[in-house]
Amino acid sequence: MNTIEIYELLKKNTNAVISFQEEEGPTESIYVRSDFILEVMQFLFDHEDLKFEVLMSQTAFHETENSKLFWHLYFDVAQDQDETHDHEELRLFWHLYSYTHCHRLVVESSVPKNKPEIDSVVSIWKGANWLERETYDLLGVEFKGHPDLRRIMLPDDWEGFPLRKDYQTPLTYQNIDNSPSEITRSFQGKGK
Repeated sequence: MNTIEIYELLKKNTNAVISFQEEEGPTESIYVRSDFILEVMQFLFDHEDLKFEVLMSQTAFHETENSKLFWHLYFDVAQDQDETHDHEELRLFWHLYSYTHCHRLVVESSVPKNKPEIDSVVSIWKGANWLERETYDLLGVEFKGHPDLRRIMLPDDWEGFPLRKDYQTPLTYQNIDNSPSEITRSFQGKGK
């Protein structure tokens, strides 16, 4: 089954707010509004014609006004009329695979930077545990319902989320010099 057929199946069988992303990157995908992510993922896992048994990866990035993709002009990602994403959001991706049907799918969603919450999919795919912890650790996305949401790469007392574009690297950590090297400083300011 291809992405557009899966999209049509989701539209027919769920109440989720979704859109089909055909020309927004190297891979077709289905965008799911964040408050419907668990419902959609459960459907993708359970439906006999889909059977997405494998979560191959889950990742995210910090999207700013300058890096926004074209689809934002056409698809309202706000969960209600009072919520806005203030031109910055954390964009999430799940890459799914079905061994049963030999098809794959990319699912996308986003959460506002000022309220980065989305349902965990660990109840569907146990492998999401560490993937979601990494996204939490580096970008600050809170996965509601995650059984053990804590840092996985950085120390527990680390402040901030290093993959956010507004992150400021601390110059010291526990009396250890963390200031940028001469090589790093030589690149600062270039490409802006």
